Parts: sequence; structure tokens; C-alpha cells
Amino acid sequence: ENRAKAEALEKYNEALQARMETLEYHLRDRSRQLSSCRHAYFLEITHLRNQVYIQKIEGESFEAVEAYFFDPSEFLEDELRLQLNDKIKLSVKVYHDRILEMKRKMEELEKRLEIASGGYDASRYDNLEQVLGILCSKHGGVKTVAAMKTIDEKNMIRFAERWAKDRGMIVPTDDKGKALAEAGGL
Repeated sequence: ENRAKAEALEKYNEALQARMETLEYHLRDRSRQLSSCRHAYFLEITHLRNQVYIQKIEGESFEAVEAYFFDPSEFLEDELRLQLNDKIKLSVKVYHDRILEMKRKMEELEKRLEIASGGYDASRYDNLEQVLGILCSKHGGVKTVAAMKTIDEKNMIRFAERWAKDRGMIVPTDDKGKALAEAGGL
């Protein structure tokens, strides 16, 4: 019985020693990582401070020199690094989409500003819908269409009749103006 307890204690002791060796290895590894992290961080801080001092001396002629010594992602565990990278990619996509939307709005506002300042030049635009959109925003849709009718009344009337007919708003008539459907013509 004592021999069985002694063997069990010996195995338990060996397991504890193996665990201690593993912990010591991890502690040495973490200490090495921390030392490396601290060194890189100090290099970057020193570089940034030097840039501030140089900027004070050179003033407006100062050109920054970018240098990266410290990369926090080097000191993360793989799973955490992957999660962080996924989050960063998602954030980049969101801000990229916002930038595209802001650019679109900026272009629209620049067009409106150009129109409001009287500097509109239709020859700069290749897209007819864009030109008509600008004219409608400046003069309104009714005035723009009325002006188009004045310029080319025959084609505007033909277009309007075709448009209304395609939508069933005009009923075909005979020469006397009587609806063909009523006369049994259809």
C-alpha cells in the first residue's frame, strides 16, 4: 500500500515538474516578447521625439520621416490577431464606403455651386441625363421641358405622344377623332 502511494506521489511530482518547466518556458518566452516589445516601442518613441525636435528647428521646411519600429500585432496570439484583422478589414470597408458616398455628395455639391455661381458649361459634360439633371435643379423640371419644346417642338410632341400611348393614356382614333375601340375598329 505504501509503495502504491509512493508511486502515485512520484508520478504526481513528475507531472508538477513538467508543468513547472512548461510554465518557466512560457515565462521566459513572455519576458523575451516583453523585452522585444519594450525595445521597439522605445525606438519608435525616440524617433518621434527626434521628429518633434527637428520640426521645431526646421519649421515650415520640415518633412517628416516615417519609421515604424513597434508593431503591436507582432505580440498578439494568432487567434486574437485574426480577430483583430477581421475587425480592421470591416472598419476599412465601412469607412471606404463612407468616403465614396462623401465623394459623390461632394461632386453633386460642386455641380450645384457651379450652377449657382453661373459658371455652368454644358460642353464639359458627356452625360445628357447629368446635364438635364443640372438644368432641372437650377430651373425646375417644367421650365426645362418647356425650353426643350421651344427648341424642338415637333420631336417633343412626337415623343410625348409615343410616351403617353405606350402607357395607355392615348386611345387610337380614326380620321374624325372618334375612338376606334368605340366604333368596333379594335
